[in-house]
Amino acid sequence: MYEIENVSKRATLMLSTKFLPLCGIALFLCVNIHHVAAQEQKLRVTSILAEPYLMKGDDGDEDKLIGFCEDLAEKISNIIDAEHEIQLVKDGRYGTPDPSNPSGWNGMIGELLNNEADLAIAPFTITAGRAKVVDFSTPFQEFQLSILMKEPSQEEDESDSTYTFLYPFHTYVWLSVILALIIIWLISLVIESSYKKPENKPIGIINFLRQESIASPESLAGKLVRVIFWTFIFIILAAYAASFAAQRIADSEEFFTSEIDSVEDLVKASDEIHYGVIDGGSTEQYFMRSNNPLYKQMYEFMNSKNSSVANYKEGVAKVRGGDDDDNDEDGDGVDDDDDDSSEGSGDDDVEFAFILESPAAEYLLSKEPCNLIVASEDFGPTKGYGIATAKDSPWSDRVNLAVLEMKENGELEELIEKWWNEGACSGDDDEGDDDDDGDADEDDFDQLNMSELAGVFYFLIAALAIAVVAWLLETRNQK
Repeated sequence: MYEIENVSKRATLMLSTKFLPLCGIALFLCVNIHHVAAQEQKLRVTSILAEPYLMKGDDGDEDKLIGFCEDLAEKISNIIDAEHEIQLVKDGRYGTPDPSNPSGWNGMIGELLNNEADLAIAPFTITAGRAKVVDFSTPFQEFQLSILMKEPSQEEDESDSTYTFLYPFHTYVWLSVILALIIIWLISLVIESSYKKPENKPIGIINFLRQESIASPESLAGKLVRVIFWTFIFIILAAYAASFAAQRIADSEEFFTSEIDSVEDLVKASDEIHYGVIDGGSTEQYFMRSNNPLYKQMYEFMNSKNSSVANYKEGVAKVRGGDDDDNDEDGDGVDDDDDDSSEGSGDDDVEFAFILESPAAEYLLSKEPCNLIVASEDFGPTKGYGIATAKDSPWSDRVNLAVLEMKENGELEELIEKWWNEGACSGDDDEGDDDDDGDADEDDFDQLNMSELAGVFYFLIAALAIAVVAWLLETRNQK
């Protein structure tokens, strides 16, 4: 029994010394072969033309693609240590159920399900329906819905400008200024009459305003009254100039502020302003499936007016009244939409408001000719754009971790700033962006009232009282 145990131990030792090194070498080779294969494997990325997410190169190379999604794909490839190749989706769609397709879906989702692509990197809205058939990464960009409109023309705001020059002062201030001037004139008239000699020039308001009378008054009290008069005039003119300048600044800000500040305002103004979304997109699906009575009403209105548009180019053209200067030659938007054509509302005598995702609205605001504005308030639930992969794809977790890493180290924010702050109108897109300023336009300028100018009139009363006392003392000494 003892000999059998010894033989077993010797055999185990021999196997260990001979085969363990071979196992280690095999494991090392497998790991390195897998690493080399991962480096050589190219990620097949499907995407869609949509400014600024993906665009054709400016140098005329039709095969060169640039934009936010290309930069994002490059950074993710570097993080997960794999090369990538980006390609445009064949049918130009984001992805909707399609019974005629073998996978049951068309667009980028269909290409993922048919194993024609590994990733879909695009402004791809994460929805419950899509999440049932593909996996999404954590959102790389979040948004709500915005209302894009054309800024009002200046001619529309000039009807009430005839009496703008009177607005800096409240009515009571104007009356008080007139009354103060009359009182100053009366006091000056009394003072001058007490010193008047027959050979002197006639007294009165005209003589009072003459430069030679001001330069050489006839008494100390007269000099004091004139100093008080011009000091009062200077203070009133300075206050008027400052108030008028503030008014003009406030008016210029109001000029770029639409009367439509919320989705409720848009619905109330539906007789004058029609509105629409991109046909077949997630925004239209949101209105169609919403249980909110207001959104249901909006969806029925858009259907009745046939106001949906095929893409962003058509939507912006309708907002601008047909004068579209965008460079989107392919007519692709930044939404996850179908590209089916739409007839439009057919009403040329009403304005049009375009309902779209806030990142797209922000980008379009920066495009020349800089004549677009957005409502002060975004609306709807906060959604997100995510990177899609097929269910149980080996890339899903790695891509998701890469996006999280870019969020944490600030690289994702840098990419967004790079592509959204390069427009010619980037400095003019602050209308309604901050909720804190939503009601500021009406409160930025207030007329100067009596409470704010009370100190000026208190000074005038005290100074005139001193002048009257000086006049009484002078007349007493003369007697």
